[in-house]
Amino acid sequence: AAITKFKDVDGIRVDNGVTIGSSGTHISDSYAASLTTNFVGVAASTCKDSAAITVTGAAATDPCMVGIGTADTTAIQYSCYVDATNSVKIRLCNPAASVVATGNTSTVYKVRVFDP
Repeated sequence: AAITKFKDVDGIRVDNGVTIGSSGTHISDSYAASLTTNFVGVAASTCKDSAAITVTGAAATDPCMVGIGTADTTAIQYSCYVDATNSVKIRLCNPAASVVATGNTSTVYKVRVFDP
């Protein structure tokens, strides 16, 4: 069969996506971006969203992961989601009963979206 599409993943060339395991979900592509920001603090029992991050190729319902730089992760839950086509937001949630300060310096957050 003719090879029509390649993806480079850490030096490994993959044709037309990859499936991990016999019953795994096929991943046809992934998209990445980063945001440097300072969330300052998250009020008790609330969540705070970042500004939109352009992630070309991201689509609604695509799974998203977030990597955290040097931020203080004590009591904070980090996630990300595709909020519109080509747009991702990072969400910080504080389940604690008091404000959690996330520091006074900017932190680099990296997001990766997978296209199943």
